[in-house]
Amino acid sequence: MKRRRLRELKRIYTKKEVLLNDKNQAVIKVFVHDLESVISPFSLQDNIVINSEFANFLNQHILATHLIHDINIQIKSNNLEKQEDILLIKEAIKNYYYEEAIISYRKIKNTIIKSVIFTFLAVIIFSLVIFLNHLNLLSAVATEIIDIAGWVFMWEAVDLFFIERPLNKYELLKNHKLVEAVVNYCDSN
Repeated sequence: MKRRRLRELKRIYTKKEVLLNDKNQAVIKVFVHDLESVISPFSLQDNIVINSEFANFLNQHILATHLIHDINIQIKSNNLEKQEDILLIKEAIKNYYYEEAIISYRKIKNTIIKSVIFTFLAVIIFSLVIFLNHLNLLSAVATEIIDIAGWVFMWEAVDLFFIERPLNKYELLKNHKLVEAVVNYCDSN
C-alpha cells in the first residue's frame, strides 16, 4: 500500500519539466515589483547584493533545474527602468552568489583538511592500541575504549569526505551557475 502510494507521488512530482529556452538554458521567471524588493539595503562599499528573500526564491527554483543547464533569469516588472535596473539586479545577483561560492569553496577545503586530520588521528590511535596490546600495558576494556575512539575519528573522516564534501560541492556548483546566470528583462506580453 505504502509502496504504491509512493509510486503515485513519484509520478506526480517528477512530471514537472524544466522550462528551457532556445539556448538550452533553464529559465527562472521572476516578477519584480520594484528594485527595492530585490536589492539588499546592506552592502560592503559599492558591492551591492540581493536580499535574502530574493536569494531564497532563486535557491528554491534552481533546485528543479538539476544544475545540468545554464540559468536564465527572466525578470518581469511594471516599475523597473528596464536596462539600468536589470544591470543592477544582474550585478547584485553575481556579487551575492560570488560571495556564496567563496564560502562554499572554503567549506570544501575545510572538510578535506578536517578529514585528513581525523584520518591521521585514527591511524595514530589504532597504532597506539596495537603498541599497547603488544606490551600488555592495558586491560581489554581500556583497549576497546581506545579502539572505539579511533573508529569514531575514522567515521568522522569518512562522513566529512564522502558525505559532507559532495554536498558542499553541489552548493559550489549551484552558486557558480547563479554567478554565470544570464539576467534579462522580459516584456509583459
